[in-house]
Amino acid sequence: QKQQALAYASAYVAVSGNTARDLRKHLSDSPRPIDITPNGCDFHPATPEATKALRAQLQLHQPYFLLSGTRSDYKNARLFFEAFSLLGPQRANFSVLCTGGGELEPDFKAMAGPAMVKVAILSDADMAVAYSGALALVYPSIYEGFGLDPLEALQAGTPVICADRTSLPELMGDAALLVDTDSPGALRDAIDRVWRDADLRADLAARGPVQASRFRWADCARETVRAWHDAARHTVKVT
Repeated sequence: QKQQALAYASAYVAVSGNTARDLRKHLSDSPRPIDITPNGCDFHPATPEATKALRAQLQLHQPYFLLSGTRSDYKNARLFFEAFSLLGPQRANFSVLCTGGGELEPDFKAMAGPAMVKVAILSDADMAVAYSGALALVYPSIYEGFGLDPLEALQAGTPVICADRTSLPELMGDAALLVDTDSPGALRDAIDRVWRDADLRADLAARGPVQASRFRWADCARETVRAWHDAARHTVKVT
């Protein structure tokens, strides 16, 4: 059905350069251009009072790392827990907040060791607070068409550690730490750097909102409408 839709379409719009490249692989016989209209972001940092309240509600009494989304398949949560396990006894200094819901997998719990791991499903408003209170968002996903979660974290001024593949490098620019998703050790090192280096955290927190401000829903809407108008002008009408 998707192949049929691609063949029938008069125009193509992608949310990232990476998605456009993936789409082009399935359009080898089509000369039509692909417009890139990135998504926007409208998250904002939460107040210290809101952050304190959510931490109390979730019983996050120690600095915590945030792991968002499902913990299966391409989101690659296993890499985070493998990397986290390499911190050894230092794990006791942290908590982990997972927002994908469900029960924490037994092997992940074992790798977390002495760290407190909380699993929750949060509203958009509470996610903004969770981003703001986190030591860092760790996002080791091996495939993203766009990557809204890390962009929201940047907008909230939260340090981001994410994968160095698919759309994430173009989205994050120089405002995040990019890591090899095949290397638990590399991710462990990035986690360790963010934890230990207050200057690095401050630098990433300052860069994040600047980078995120490049992605606005108004721009997305305007460019999408422009793509529609261009398609309408060049589409042959069937009578």
